[in-house]
Amino acid sequence: YYVRVRAQNACGAGPASNTQLLTVGCAPPGTPGTPSVTVAGSAASIAWSAVGGATQYQLEVGTASGASNVGVQTLTSPGVQLPPLPAGTYFTRVRALNSCGSGATSGEATFVIAS
Repeated sequence: YYVRVRAQNACGAGPASNTQLLTVGCAPPGTPGTPSVTVAGSAASIAWSAVGGATQYQLEVGTASGASNVGVQTLTSPGVQLPPLPAGTYFTRVRALNSCGSGATSGEATFVIAS
């Protein structure tokens, strides 16, 4: 719902306030920012900003944009250290989850593990 309020007295109603969003019931969490990746040797640390209302995060890692062929992990905190990976280019993105569903997927980060 979208709501506005007006003050009123004997002379009439004043101007309306700014519109505010009012959520009734359950709503999925928002969208995390694009993950940041730090590479050290063959390992990668991935972090992203916490999202209000999120209880878990789903991290996807793949060898092509949009792919999750390397893995999908469900985590309770906004960051993870991946195990050693073979040399190559990787793509990662994250979405926030709660009991009401899944938020939108973050932007995609690309990182390279050198040979």
